[in-house]
Amino acid sequence: MRSPNQIFDYKTCMHVPKEQRSKLDDKANECIFVGYGDEEYGYRLLDPKKGKVVRSRDVVFREQETVEEEKQTQTPDGVRDRAPIPILEDDATHEIDPHEIELRDDEEPEQVGVQAEERW
Repeated sequence: MRSPNQIFDYKTCMHVPKEQRSKLDDKANECIFVGYGDEEYGYRLLDPKKGKVVRSRDVVFREQETVEEEKQTQTPDGVRDRAPIPILEDDATHEIDPHEIELRDDEEPEQVGVQAEERW
């Protein structure tokens, strides 16, 4: 457990009151603890989505996760996991499937009989 002076880098979850959210909105927002209220109640939190400092009494401190740990696990800008690009075969090495052979103008197509299905 950290001392009270070390809680400033904890990630927190702030409860969003029912009146301030719609049916499908999140019930909590991830915030960063930045201090205590000076003259008013509650904790002061930075809401990264809105870019504002908000005040709330309904806060859960996630002691296992810190802002510093998140910075270390993020990848640099522009680097993403991507699927490998498939290498296409060269036409010279591609084997020809007999079913893909095109007919020439002087050839007749092969006649194939179609059997009628029996119906009940």
